[in-house]
Parts: sequence; C-alpha cells; structure tokens
Amino acid sequence: MNTECYIIDISYKLQNFKKVSSNKYQFKCIYCVKQSSKPSGYYFLDSKKFHCYKCKTSKQLKEFVYDLDPSLLKNLSIHTNKYLELKEFTEKMKKPRFVKDIGLSSVSSLKYWHKHQLLTRKLDIPNKYHYMVFSSPDLSNLCELIPKHSGLVIPVLTNQLLITGYICFKKLEQIDINLTKEPLIFGEHLVDKNLKYYITNNFIDSLKYPNTLYSKDIYNTMDENCTILRN
Repeated sequence: MNTECYIIDISYKLQNFKKVSSNKYQFKCIYCVKQSSKPSGYYFLDSKKFHCYKCKTSKQLKEFVYDLDPSLLKNLSIHTNKYLELKEFTEKMKKPRFVKDIGLSSVSSLKYWHKHQLLTRKLDIPNKYHYMVFSSPDLSNLCELIPKHSGLVIPVLTNQLLITGYICFKKLEQIDINLTKEPLIFGEHLVDKNLKYYITNNFIDSLKYPNTLYSKDIYNTMDENCTILRN
C-alpha cells in the first residue's frame, strides 16, 4: 500500500509538516514536541515507519497513528480500501478495450515539484483524492479531438468501477471525455444516494463538498434525494 496520500491527509495534526525528499516527510515529533522546538520526526514511505532522531522513538505507521489520534485509524482503513479500488480500476484500464497505451502514471508517485504535482495543487484538488489523479504525457491518446498536450487525467467510474469517461486538465482548462451516450457523472462510486446528496457543475467543488456528484447536465441527473449545490 502507498501511504503517501494518507500521511498527507493527516498532516493537519502534525506541526511543521513538510516533504524533505521523495521518500521522507519531516515534522515535529509527537513524543518529544514539548522538549524540542525543531522538527525531529520523520516518516519514511519505503519502510512505512516513523522515527525521531531526538528521542529515538520508532513506530510502525498504525502504532504512530494510534498515539497521534486513535480516531484516525478509521481513515487509514478507508484509505486502504480506496487504494485497493485504485489498483482495481487501473487494472481495468489495461484490458483490451483500452487499445492504446495511454501511459498514465499516478500523480502521487511524481516528485513534489513536478509540473503535474504543481498543477494538482494549483487546481486545489484535495489531498485525499490525489490517488485518483493521473499524469498523462499526451492527452490526445485519450481522444483524437484533444490537441497533443500533457495534462492530468481523472477516470470517471460507476459503482461497479467501470470507466465511463475522463475528466482532463490541460493546464487550467478542463476537458470532459465521455465514453458513453449517457450524461457524464463523476462521483457515483463515492456518493451514498441513500442519504441526501448534492450535485454541482463545478468539478473541483464536487471533491471539496461531502456526498456531491459532478455533472454538466445537472437537471437530467437529479432525483428526489438530490439537491443542487449552491455556493
């Protein structure tokens, strides 16, 4: 399991949190924070371990998270499930119906200063959804109507994790690619329609607000449990 997205998700609990290398995050140690004014705690992505060079405390990720805030362990479980979903639908993308090699790579695997990492942050895509964002060297591989250009790709999934289209960003320009004749709806695999849910024609807002779908054709997508999201 790649834990980078998860450690970023809980970083609001960690003082002076920052990435110091491709494999390592630094922050104030939660065990000796009162004795030290400088960040001395590190989380290592390859070993999935925390270590403090001042108090010499070493912990596995689950132990560290439990000591930080036991309630965050639930988020770790959710993140693990989402990571498994990611593996499942990336495998679907390799099936024969995707004839072309579209050469996608996860944004989370890129260097912090990579242009598509920077674009992801500039678009203000929440950290917890970075696992769904991919970097493409050539968006025209997805659709011949798109000029040859690199960009971001977010697959649009059904509840069964079937890909029905893509949300693409060529710099700050959003391009929707629909692989079906039905309206393109993003968030079906994330939203619980048994509860009150929302719909918006702003893709980034659908990620920021809980239980929210994205569709440009909002009036033909709504049902009785759905409300239009108004900011």
